[in-house]
Amino acid sequence: MNGMARRVIAVLAMALLSGVTGQAMARDYQLMVGNSPSQYVGGTYRYQLQLDDPAEVRIDSELLPAGFYDARLRAVLRDERGNVVAESARRGDNFTLVRTLQPGRYVLEVHGQHLGGDDRGFFRLRTSMH
Repeated sequence: MNGMARRVIAVLAMALLSGVTGQAMARDYQLMVGNSPSQYVGGTYRYQLQLDDPAEVRIDSELLPAGFYDARLRAVLRDERGNVVAESARRGDNFTLVRTLQPGRYVLEVHGQHLGGDDRGFFRLRTSMH
C-alpha cells in the first residue's frame, strides 16, 4: 500500500469516527425572538428553545436573497424526549410553524435542500412568542 492510499484510508476512517457519512453535520444554535443570523442552505441545523412559561411560538423561514427559489426548507419541532410536536407548513419554498407550547425544552430541526441551479442561498428564521 503506497503513501497516498494510506492517507485516503486515514481520512475516511477519521470521517467515519467523527460521524461524517456524506451528509452535512448538524449544527446547534439557540432560538431567540427576532431574526436569526443567516445560515447556508444545505444540511441540518438544530435550534434549542427553552420556555419557562406557556407561549404561542411562530417561526417563519425566509430564503435569501429574495427571489432565491433553488432550495427548499422544512422544519420539525421536537420536545425534550424527541417526540415530534409540530412540523412546518410550506409557504412555497419557505415554511411557517405556529404552535402553543408548554414550558420545557424543545429542539427545532431545520433541513435545507438545494434543488439545483444556484447553490449560494441562505436562510434566516423570524421567531415571535406571545
